[in-house]
Amino acid sequence: MNTHSHISNLHGTAVSIDNVGVIISGESGSGKTDLAIELISRGHQFIADDLVVVKKNLQNQLIITADAQNTNFAHLRGVGFINVDKCFAQNPSVVKAESTLDLIIQITNTDNVNLPSPVGSQQLTTQIMGIKVPTINLVTCKYRNLGLVAEIIVRNFILIQNGYNANAIFLEKFSQITE
Repeated sequence: MNTHSHISNLHGTAVSIDNVGVIISGESGSGKTDLAIELISRGHQFIADDLVVVKKNLQNQLIITADAQNTNFAHLRGVGFINVDKCFAQNPSVVKAESTLDLIIQITNTDNVNLPSPVGSQQLTTQIMGIKVPTINLVTCKYRNLGLVAEIIVRNFILIQNGYNANAIFLEKFSQITE
């Protein structure tokens, strides 16, 4: 972590999904870059890989960007470094210089496809420079389409930000049935 009070460096991959700034975090080898490349191939934007610079702006928002030395480059295990801008040259807006940090997707690897999903109302957050960032655990397992699941996570996040919480509505309807 940088000692400067309004700049931090985080290990992860940063993308913009439907204009929502996301850091994909997880252990080394968990598939952060692979997921980012899948999302880029689906039309979303790349911001940074491995080292994400987080800055706090004057409006007290967290801004994510790439380190100046690492712009446009991603490391794919078994392949090496790629230049995202050149590999996806057919999409001129594939690389985004920066975005607000709106959401963290934490990759958790497991082979247990029966892992229960949380249905309670508690919201996970990660605190960065004194700001709580909503955090979603993305459990990976065999045959799961992580790019599609990440898109759904972001779309659901947008709905919640706009006042529609499907989880809360479902639980309310379920509690009425069981009464």
